[in-house]
Amino acid sequence: MGGVVFLHRRVGALVTKILKYVYIPANLDSVVSEEIQGWVMS
Repeated sequence: MGGVVFLHRRVGALVTKILKYVYIPANLDSVVSEEIQGWVMS
């Protein structure tokens, strides 16, 4: 039973991570590009 709960939590974390990448692509892109530009400029 504990293993099922552990697996469920792992899957939940994975789904959350995927949803962040799927639902915030534009925002993520701008943040990443700003980070890269900051690195290139410095």
